[in-house]
Amino acid sequence: MESIQNYIKKLNEWFTSNQLVDGENLFWERTPFGIVPHIEIPETVESNGDTYNGPFQVIKDDDTADNVLTIKAYDGVDYFAHNYIIPGIEARIEQTDDDLIITTTGSLYIHVYYSGGYQYEFLNDFLLPAQTDGHYYETIAEVDLTDGVASRNVQVCRHEIHVKGRIV
Repeated sequence: MESIQNYIKKLNEWFTSNQLVDGENLFWERTPFGIVPHIEIPETVESNGDTYNGPFQVIKDDDTADNVLTIKAYDGVDYFAHNYIIPGIEARIEQTDDDLIITTTGSLYIHVYYSGGYQYEFLNDFLLPAQTDGHYYETIAEVDLTDGVASRNVQVCRHEIHVKGRIV
């Protein structure tokens, strides 16, 4: 019986030997660990003025304070994108609705780390922190805070979060 490592090696060889073509909403990222497919959800104009409805959608919820933004999660009714954070081959975390108090204009980002298990938190700062051993950061959206009212300027992340590298 063929080992899983040999199977994965053959699969990666097949991917690298064939010409992968980016398509509408699909692109391929070549990494030192293999090839990762990404799917981007196209923008659609919603009735409330939001122009994005997909993974890690950042919205201003009417039920929260002026300086709070919500990172939407799968609910199976109005929102059908699963927000997966994939920090390793065997790990997958599904994000739930998260509210974040916006303290400054800048990046709303995810921080993935390991503390007895893979964890994540959403943070806001003027700049995205530099990557360090044991900590992974990725921008979700660029946000604005004007006169105490938060809003999303640009939805940066339009896909699941694949942690590049190893964090432990």
